[in-house]
Amino acid sequence: MRFQKMIILLVCVGWALGAAAQGLRYGWSSLKKLETSAQEGKPTAQADLAQYYLLSEQYDQAFAWFKKAAHNGEAEGFYGLGLCYENGWCGVEKNLKKAFRFYQKAARKNSPGGLYKTALFLHDGTAGKAQPKKALAYMQRAAEKGSTSAQHFLALSYTEGETQGITQDYQKAAYYWQKLAEKADPTACFNLGYLYYYGYGVPKDLRRAFEWDLCAAQGGLAEGQFQVGQAYLNAEGVAADGAQGLQWLQKAAAQGYGPALEKLKSVSYYVYQGPDVEQETTGRVSSIEELKERAEAGEAAAQYLYGSLCQEKLRPAGQECDPVFWYQKAAAQGLPAAQDKLKDSSK
Repeated sequence: MRFQKMIILLVCVGWALGAAAQGLRYGWSSLKKLETSAQEGKPTAQADLAQYYLLSEQYDQAFAWFKKAAHNGEAEGFYGLGLCYENGWCGVEKNLKKAFRFYQKAARKNSPGGLYKTALFLHDGTAGKAQPKKALAYMQRAAEKGSTSAQHFLALSYTEGETQGITQDYQKAAYYWQKLAEKADPTACFNLGYLYYYGYGVPKDLRRAFEWDLCAAQGGLAEGQFQVGQAYLNAEGVAADGAQGLQWLQKAAAQGYGPALEKLKSVSYYVYQGPDVEQETTGRVSSIEELKERAEAGEAAAQYLYGSLCQEKLRPAGQECDPVFWYQKAAAQGLPAAQDKLKDSSK
């Protein structure tokens, strides 16, 4: 069974908020060529150079080049001025009304950032009266122009249905999560996997759910790693493979993810100090296969632990095992934990 809680992150990503200070958005081969093109009056170069100075925290230079780019009609120049006035950057005082005007000018020129920021201002009423319907139109345009921030906003809003002016619509949510997932966004991959797992807005498809969870897991998302581990253990959308399941659970646990830590308590011989029965085992084993060998050799604690793995479906790929069989073996040697397991199973 999939862990029920859906993980959704709203990530507002813009080139002025954490992107690398390259100044090479239009393919400039060097900073010197960028500076030369900007000085020659090329608007895109002026906006890029302003971006470079902004990210380099050379604010006076950034503002001057944003102004020149805007004067020459460059959308990203208007967007940059909006950022400066919204945040009080570039040596200017914070002024939300001015910021909104510059964002609107950028939006009229189809700047993804300008469209997104205009949508947010209209949605929240940041610089005037809130206008949710108008905001939604701008947000949709921003998403179609490639704004990942707008795509996140819409995906999240349609999933939860708690945003003003937007009702829950899983089909639309899937559309926007798909756009982000195709860029290998781990959170979007995981959320799209969630929709396919339950059939919300898309046909229920465990195989596709697994594929998107794997995308999230490979992107380093602990929730995705846990889910992939669960899928391997429970044969949900993929062939059962206990060894693979364990590996992914360990990755999630290494990030401190609670459900994975809990799951691994049943395989504590492998990763953590665990139940008292482990103390009766000579040394720690390094794999399920080794544990099985020791169980077959007659070691009571190993028989008990291997039975626990069988019960949890954490078994070697392609092998079936009966937990009761191994509990009986261990119980026959007088191991109390195994005897208790047999009592529980007979109730």
